[in-house]
Amino acid sequence: MASLKEKIGYALGDAAAGGITWKVMSIAFPLFFTNVFGLTVADTATLMLIARMFDVVTDPLMGSLADRTQSRWGTYRPWLIFGAIPLGLIFALLLYTPDFGPVGKRIYAYTLYLLMMAVYTAVNVPYGSLLGVMTDDDNEKNQFSSFRMVGAYAMGFITLLSFPYLQKMVGGTEAHQYAVLGAGLGFVASAMPWPVT
Repeated sequence: MASLKEKIGYALGDAAAGGITWKVMSIAFPLFFTNVFGLTVADTATLMLIARMFDVVTDPLMGSLADRTQSRWGTYRPWLIFGAIPLGLIFALLLYTPDFGPVGKRIYAYTLYLLMMAVYTAVNVPYGSLLGVMTDDDNEKNQFSSFRMVGAYAMGFITLLSFPYLQKMVGGTEAHQYAVLGAGLGFVASAMPWPVT
């Protein structure tokens, strides 16, 4: 019988990946890239399209790779252990606006966004697969899934609701606000999957 602590620990993994990074990536990044970072709308739309096409390839590849992983930490846990810090770091770098020209910014944004999608996939696909090996009890699997969804949606709601208020607290230019919040949220997103491991 899984403990409440284990269920909360599992929920924290998707609170980090789905509730923080994915919510900001899907809602704030398009506006950030056009209004703050300085990409054109066409560049931003192209980046989002390429990223979705990239996912079509990387998701099944990651699933296959994770299933074949053999380590002292098991099959799926190494991806969480070693993927959490890059996830938070790349997320933070994506919300930083470097002092580059248009071409440099385009290269920076495209490279880091696609790298972020790859790292997100490398953490989230094994995280989802972990449930299949955590317990054989269908009732417990349902409980773990419920905790996961509550964790993701609750953290997503908190992140999106608090983001404008946090921006005001940070102050300064919008670029500064996003950079500071990116660093803070990236740190939190890196730390939250650790109870799962």
